[in-house]
Amino acid sequence: MRTSALGRRWAALTVCATAVLFGSTAFAGQMKPGSVPGEKATQLPKLAPNAAVFTCETRPFDESAGLFCYGPGAIRKAYGIDSLINKGYTGKGRTIVILDAFGSPSVATDLANFDTVYGLPAPPSLKIITMPGTPAFDPTDADMVGWTGEIALDTQWAHAVAPGANIVLVAAKSNSDEDLIDGLNFAVKNRLGDVISMSFGESEAFLTDAAGRAVVKAWERGFKDARNRRITLFV
Repeated sequence: MRTSALGRRWAALTVCATAVLFGSTAFAGQMKPGSVPGEKATQLPKLAPNAAVFTCETRPFDESAGLFCYGPGAIRKAYGIDSLINKGYTGKGRTIVILDAFGSPSVATDLANFDTVYGLPAPPSLKIITMPGTPAFDPTDADMVGWTGEIALDTQWAHAVAPGANIVLVAAKSNSDEDLIDGLNFAVKNRLGDVISMSFGESEAFLTDAAGRAVVKAWERGFKDARNRRITLFV
């Protein structure tokens, strides 16, 4: 489920969010002051017996009664995805690589729950690659827990719009630029998929010194390598 406001937070089945405010020179994906937390989702199966509708989907769009959100049905309709899926363009034979930090011990279960609630088929395959040196998951580490929400969001929505595609999650050692770049380069050099999705970011306004410019150039080298290998990037 996606909301129409900045921010993100765990829900029982998925993530209630679209984006996070960033402001660090060295790390991506950290919660910052001003971000808007989501809320736990409540199913309303009586309104959609074959594909649940959540409470936040039935509120006024102006958010006068709280956050408004979108389920797969609304997003597919808005972008004309259903017509493509009905014609057989489901992503079959393709692989989506998702790059995130730390990993999530519940990613497979979260995706299975999402599919059950929304009446989606399981993906042909879900593969998880953890980069060397990644620490064991610590449920008391707010940074790691925050990224599990991002991982849930990314895997579930990639699957919602391309239900026939394989999914590969690459878990970077940390959310430092250096480790995320290592994850990108690993995915590109090993051609793990046709598409790489990176749902995180940071402001280049904080990357203006020599070290920051080096970080930007390192990302650009990874992007150019992907382009040369005809791999599509989404950021």
